[in-house]
Order: sequence, then structure tokens, then C-alpha cells
Amino acid sequence: MIGNKITQFNSLDSTSNYVAKQLISGDYEEGDVILAHFQTEGRGQRGSFWQSVSGQNLTFSFALRSDFLNIHEHFIFSKAVSVAIYDLLCKRLKTDVSIKWPNDILVSDQKICGILLETKIIDSQKYTIFGLGLNVNQGEFPIGLKATSIALQLRESISVNEILTDLIRELNACLKPITDGYYDDIEWRYMNALYGAHEWINFTEENRSFYGKIREVDNAGVMLVKSKQGNALNYRTKEVTINY
Repeated sequence: MIGNKITQFNSLDSTSNYVAKQLISGDYEEGDVILAHFQTEGRGQRGSFWQSVSGQNLTFSFALRSDFLNIHEHFIFSKAVSVAIYDLLCKRLKTDVSIKWPNDILVSDQKICGILLETKIIDSQKYTIFGLGLNVNQGEFPIGLKATSIALQLRESISVNEILTDLIRELNACLKPITDGYYDDIEWRYMNALYGAHEWINFTEENRSFYGKIREVDNAGVMLVKSKQGNALNYRTKEVTINY
């Protein structure tokens, strides 16, 4: 169960780093949420820095045992978390919400949430650390960054704690079937919400750009794309960029 205990800090280098240290020291209980109002070293995909204003957004981490997943199944956790955030935002906002592979959430083609999953082996036990950054009340973003927040979409501020409570409920609803071994519903919901699964979108691979549709994302995170020329292409994280 996620969120039985929530510990909040004004500032941490990284909530995921804190969870990892607690796991190593034996002071962490599975599902406990570590939240920071500001992170000095918050990370996103590709090692990027997560842009967040202190106290305006949700930045938190938690860990779950993942011994039951083999090396080719770990992306199912990312799918479940993405669907949970997607469901939360669809209930709150009256605009287009989509999941962008591998694990960002877009609202009206602007990034509103990033997810970072890490696997750790501690005392022969495998854990997955989930790091989430959701823009809640932030009103301005660096020039050139295509980002938005819940408040910008609603045109009013909203309680961060209220969003946290609702998000934890959605996370538990989506992750419990996975820990129980049932993947089909989450896989279908992920593909239904995936940016580029229903329309032609632009990709960049090294120095070339092309248009394609996403046909599948397997549970190892490999994305199958069909190009407009009819070619079947497979990509792992960092091998291609989705332009939006």
C-alpha cells in the first residue's frame, strides 16, 4: 500500500536518493512516500534537471519490491504509474491529456509530469524506486520549455495536498493489479492514452526526422513504430526522440 506513511521535507537533494539511502540502512517501509517541497538535484529522463519551484509542485518518491518482475517486465510499472497520473488529470482537467513514451505526461502537448524509475538490489532483494514530479501551481516556466501545470489549466491555484491524496489513491488502484500479476487492463489503458498511437507524429533519430505511429510498447519499454513509409522500427529509451 502506497502512502500509509508520508514524510515531508522542505528540501532534499533528491527524494529518490533519500529512499535509496533508507533502503540501504533498513529504515524504509515499502510504499512509504518521501516528499520534498524543493529538490536541489531532482532528475528526469536522460539525466535532465527537473524544473520545479519550491512549494508549488508535487515531487516525491516511493519504493516497491519488484522481485516478481523479470528483466523484460519492469516497464509495466512505468505504464501503471503513467495511467494513474493520466486518470487523475482527466478527472481534473477539461483538455487533452496523453502519455508520452517513455514516461512523461502531456496536457495540450505541454509537459505536466515526469516519472523516473530506478531498480536497486539491496540485500539480495530487488526494489523499484518511483520518482514523480507533477506541476501543480507553478505559473511560469523557463523560456523554450513546453510545460504547463494544473493551475495554469484551471486558471486558479489548487491544494497540493489535495492532489497528493487523489494521486496516491490512483497509484494504489493502478499498481495493485500489477503486484497481483494482472497486466492486461493497464497495458490496454496505456496504449489508449499514448501520444502517437492514434495519429502520425514526428520522431528524431540521430540526424534524421520522420513521421510514424506507435504500434506497441512492450513491458521491457521497447517501442514499435510504423513509419509513414511502412517500415517497422524498434526503439529503446534514448535511441529516439518524440517531438511534440
